[in-house]
Amino acid sequence: MKMLLAGALCLLLAACAQPAPPQFVRAADASVSVGALSLGNATAGTTDFRPASPGDWGAVNRRVTPKPKEAQP
Repeated sequence: MKMLLAGALCLLLAACAQPAPPQFVRAADASVSVGALSLGNATAGTTDFRPASPGDWGAVNRRVTPKPKEAQP
């Protein structure tokens, strides 16, 4: 009896449903022509952040220290 009532409720609710919007129906239309597929490199423009070997700490310190005042224009 419960299954019969549940089925009747489903049919009643289905009768109240509206048709699908046109933008949803057009997506399933096989006769629609589409442009050519162009694939690009997914990693283009990215930076490689792989671990590197340790550098010379003296060279690193000289590179990141501020320049002396007399060397600035």
